[in-house]
Amino acid sequence: MTEDLAENVGMHISDGNMYSGGYTKEIIYCGHAIDDFPYFNFRFFPLMKRLWGTLRIGYKSVKGEQYLRIRICSKQLVLFKHKVLGLPYGKKKTITIPRYFIKDDQITRTLIRGLFDGDGSISFKSKCGLGHTYPVISYCSLSKPLIKQLKKLLGRLGFTVPEKLQSKNEGTTCILFLNGDKNYELWMNTIGFNNPKHLTKVVLYEMFGIVPPNTDLIERVKLIRGELELSGIYPVERLRVNNNRILEKRVLKELAEGAGYIRGLGRRTKIDEQCVRKTLVRLTKMDLVERFKSESKCKKYYRITQWGLNKLNREEAIVKRLREEFHLAV
Repeated sequence: MTEDLAENVGMHISDGNMYSGGYTKEIIYCGHAIDDFPYFNFRFFPLMKRLWGTLRIGYKSVKGEQYLRIRICSKQLVLFKHKVLGLPYGKKKTITIPRYFIKDDQITRTLIRGLFDGDGSISFKSKCGLGHTYPVISYCSLSKPLIKQLKKLLGRLGFTVPEKLQSKNEGTTCILFLNGDKNYELWMNTIGFNNPKHLTKVVLYEMFGIVPPNTDLIERVKLIRGELELSGIYPVERLRVNNNRILEKRVLKELAEGAGYIRGLGRRTKIDEQCVRKTLVRLTKMDLVERFKSESKCKKYYRITQWGLNKLNREEAIVKRLREEFHLAV
């Protein structure tokens, strides 16, 4: 049981379909021709090679169509996934995560990452008169048992999951949502993404605090590089970000540079002391900051946590990864 296997099984549950007819046994994966191409080419194929060695992999992108199709012919691989792991042939209306992958939390997180790299999404909603600044991580599936199982596992991992599941397409598809910055920070620090179509949205959110909807991978790369302005694809009157997010970054930066006491922190950031106090409360709830008492003066001080440092360095780290691992010109 390895994390590579868990990630591959998560991706299979999302986007894989197994077929067995006579002597033909194959697995089909489908994705978006533009958004998913770097993921399949630089993450999925090397992962398959590490796990299974040399496989017969057919790759097809239909001209004029916005999807790509990957076909893997391997009797041994199909039989392993079906008879050992219990993954079904054909439609996946009742598919669930195999029991082998839900005993260890780290293996579970890796499998969930594979799930969301396939059929999951991260989007940013407009809320309280602001632009698209509110993070929402979601997953949809035809399998209601899978969504219920995923809800239970995410709750075990510390996420705040809505009590009621939503559905669309006349109730045939179930959707699970993780809303808000607290879930977003927990996700990025414990699970994360391996698909550039998600990672580019995260970079935009960290850079600008706002992510335009309905953009493709190419447009997001241009925004990151500065070749395209936000105002060029987003209404200028909607370019209103959450001031709390701006204050949080300023406070985190000051804490990283050694500030700690509320009054001193307020002077350094030129922010009202009450605003600093509220900001620190929000950051503490997201585990980006922790409070401690000074032994000498018995005053309450704050210091940045490792998650807070990850937050400050997230944009740079992801941009480096997009450039080196996925060969995107960002």
